Order: sequence, then C-alpha cells, then structure tokens
Amino acid sequence: MIKPIKFEILFLTLIFCFGQVEGNVFAKWSELDEVKSLVEQHCPKEVNDDQLVDGACDGLLKSLDLYSEYLSRREYQEITNDVHGRYGGVGIVIAMRGDYPKVVKVLKASPAERAGIQELDEITSINGVSCFRSTIFHIIEELRGPINSQVTIVLKRPGMRHDIAVTLERAKIIIESVRDFRVFPLDIGYIKLVEFVENSAADLDQALLELRKSGVQYLILDLRNNTGGTLDSAVQIAKKFLPAGTLIVKTAGKTPEDRGIFYADGHDPEITLPMFVLVNRYTASASEIVAGALKDNRRAKIVGEKTFGKGSVQTIFPLVSGGAVRLTTAHYMLPSGNIIDQQGIQPDIELTFPDEIEQIKEMADKKDSILEKTLEILHGTKTQK
Repeated sequence: MIKPIKFEILFLTLIFCFGQVEGNVFAKWSELDEVKSLVEQHCPKEVNDDQLVDGACDGLLKSLDLYSEYLSRREYQEITNDVHGRYGGVGIVIAMRGDYPKVVKVLKASPAERAGIQELDEITSINGVSCFRSTIFHIIEELRGPINSQVTIVLKRPGMRHDIAVTLERAKIIIESVRDFRVFPLDIGYIKLVEFVENSAADLDQALLELRKSGVQYLILDLRNNTGGTLDSAVQIAKKFLPAGTLIVKTAGKTPEDRGIFYADGHDPEITLPMFVLVNRYTASASEIVAGALKDNRRAKIVGEKTFGKGSVQTIFPLVSGGAVRLTTAHYMLPSGNIIDQQGIQPDIELTFPDEIEQIKEMADKKDSILEKTLEILHGTKTQK
C-alpha cells in the first residue's frame, strides 16, 4: 500500500526538526507513524490523510496550553472574514468555566438580548451539536455566520429545571466600549467599560469629560465581565491614570518581536481622581493589565473577586496549506514582576459575589449588590476625611 504523501512529509519534517537533538526524541516521533498505522488497520470509520494531519497538528499545539491551536483552512478563513466584517454574530461574550461555555455579557440591542438570553446562561448545544468541553474558538465559530443567517442555541439557566432553546438571526454587532456612566451622590463618578477595542480610549475620554463637568471627586471603573481585547487599547487606557514614565506592563517571549515594555507617555492629561476598580472572575486579559497596573502602582483600589488569569499573547501564523497556527508567543508581566496567566489579580478589597441564583434575581430587580457595597466603602472614606 502506498502511504499518503502529506502525512509522510509531516512525519519526516518532525523527525528532521527534532530527531537530531537526541535519540529518544526520534523514537517519540516514530510513535506518530506507529499510531497512524494502527488507525489505518483497525479504525472502523473511514479516515483520510487531511483528517489525520489536522488532528496531529491540533493535538501538538493543544498540549502546550489552553489557547494554542491549529486552524484548518476553513477556520482561518472564518477569522479573515470576521476581520473584514463579512460575518455576523449574536451579541454575547462567553467564557469557559466548567464543561460548558457560559454567557458573561449580553450586548445591548443584539439578537441575544432580543431573544432573552441572560448572563450566566450555559450554552449546551449549537445547531444540535453538543458544546461539552469545546474550545472557546469553536464555540465562537459556530455562533458566527453570514449576516441574516440563523443559529439555534440550547441554554441551561440557573434555577430552571428545563433547557431553553432559542433561534437567533445573526446580525452585524456594534460594540459600545462604555456601556454606562453616571454620577452617584457625594460626587462619585461611575464608568462601565465592557471591551478593549480600537475606540475604547476615545469612548472613555468622552465619559470622563462628562463626569468631570459634573464635578465628580471620586471614580469607579467597572471592569466586571470585561473579557479583554487588544494590548494597545489596555495601554492607552491605563496611561490616562498614571504619570509619565510609569511602567504599565511587559510582554515576555522568546523573540525580540514578542518582548516589549510599555510605559505611560504623558501625552494625555493625567486623571488624578481617587479610584476604585471593580473586578470579578470574568475580568480577563486586557482588563487584567489595566487593573494590575493601577494596583501595582498604588493608583487604585481593586474591589471584588480574583480575576480570570488570562495573561498570554497569541499570534496567528499562516501556513502554506491555507490553514494557520494560533500560538502563545508571550506572557504579560505586571510592574510588580507578577505574571497574570493562571494567577489573576487579587483584589485589595475582596467582596463575596452572590451565587448564580442570587445574581439572576438581582438582574431581574435591576440591583447590583457589589456596586452598592463599593459605594458604601467610598461614602465611609469620604466621611473619614
């Protein structure tokens, strides 16, 4: 039997790259060919060369960490389409906690909000396919699609015995970085920042301008359920609250391109209002950079619960085959020298968050016990002064 050329090229390439280091490395890669032969001989289902190579590449990358993965030609094309605005979504932000993805944010005026999807809902299946232990990327891929196309989602809601099935029509999703800003009694300003994207710094500037016109003396920056965004946006926002020359974050990687040091440059007028930053278990990535920089530089008190701990940088490398590799190439390091990845940010003031049933009730009653407790702390601070 003639062996498929594509697999042999992969196998010989791996041996060429790794086999010259030491003998046992050659032996380990030889196991790949042995496993392939066993699959061909004994697997009752039909498998092809592309399927085996894709699986081998994916397994290699997934053995590294939670975020590295192999992208097939179709998956990489999905990302390209999304960047160019050809695909739509349903308007939710998800995070993996446990075996199923959980909704941590529902965007305003989105298909998801119109269908009644709520924060803390678990997605158990999409278009009839189980989401059990799926990767975030594959969940997002299934939720996205051509604008005006439909997707059916099955949800499990805390406190409800029966699953909920909803069919949504995908739409172009417009993200508003600042979801809410207002002034509370005793001149306490509040800003809810939900995303770190290109326009986030400008949106924050506008909210800050309106709050300062109102004469606020304190500021609460709410980063709860903010799952992050771009590094550049995080740096642009953090530097607004720090004096020039203050270290914000470092990226630590193998190559010069993956290493960087980011400081506040003093180009923007520094906001010196006393600050509290609200965080929770879904505060991640770029949000953790901002919270960590403000905490380590003693610029703000962090209030809430320990953050998610997603502090790594993924780079996408296109492959000749038309697929791509998403590879972790660096980790974020805070001014204190602590890393974010798998560690998270420990709050200065830890507040116990309601359990999921209580959070559902609070959302229905439009209450926010954590914000209320933070306001009480700030009221006490002002009274002491």
